Amino acid sequence: MPLDPTANKASAQAMRPEFSSACERCSGLCCVALCFSTVDGFPYNKPDGEPCRHLQADSRCELHSTLAQRGLKGCIAFECFGAGQQLTQARQNGQQTPQNTTLIFRAFLALRQLRELLWYLRDALDAAPMLRPQLLALQRETEALTTQPVEQMATFDVQPQRVKINTLLLQTSELVRTAARKGAPPIRIAGKPLQRGADLAAADLRKADLVGANLRGACLIAANMSNTKLFSADLIGADLRDAQVHGADMIGSLFLTQAQLNQAKGDAATRLPPHLFRPAHW
Repeated sequence: MPLDPTANKASAQAMRPEFSSACERCSGLCCVALCFSTVDGFPYNKPDGEPCRHLQADSRCELHSTLAQRGLKGCIAFECFGAGQQLTQARQNGQQTPQNTTLIFRAFLALRQLRELLWYLRDALDAAPMLRPQLLALQRETEALTTQPVEQMATFDVQPQRVKINTLLLQTSELVRTAARKGAPPIRIAGKPLQRGADLAAADLRKADLVGANLRGACLIAANMSNTKLFSADLIGADLRDAQVHGADMIGSLFLTQAQLNQAKGDAATRLPPHLFRPAHW
């Protein structure tokens, strides 16, 4: 029986509802705050802070149902991790009502980064229970930062928090990947040891051993990872634009996001973690 994309999405979002982008509860912040470039798959070039010409009065995109057909990969890929509706709801409740719209857009971009960090911490909590006390402390600290007034959020420097969190994410990655490799030899691609941030654009990885692979920051644009096993592979920051993951087993991969999947090319045979959904355009 063919998969129902709508049911698949609903089921996945129910696993982590706080991170699901709910456009119906947002005021179209991403369509205004972001800088658009046709090179990155947006409909036209526009500066940040300027409303997209396709944003309607009801804060809905008039092209939303045809993004895939139009090849608007930038729009398809973007995920706010729930920042849009959180900020919109706070403003509607009268909690945060600055008149300076520039502050609102800057706050949205900072909040999105904090919520992305919370996503990674959630992954780490599931993968490394031995680090649970430290991870929970950082999770609570980061959640508190997401409730700052807009004026403070707009000027908040996320980098120091990112550095603190990344230290624990690296420990998580090392623990999980080492356990997954179980003494197996170092991973080699085309005869060379796999290095963090490797350039694997258009590489044929179908026969590669990617269990426990360190693919942090790797360039995997148009790489062929069909039918590969990515158990315990660290994918944080990996560029999966047009990467082929048909039939790949991505269950148990580390730090994979919906935005990365939205940019990749998969099929009904691609196995995903339960909290991520199969993009409708696959």
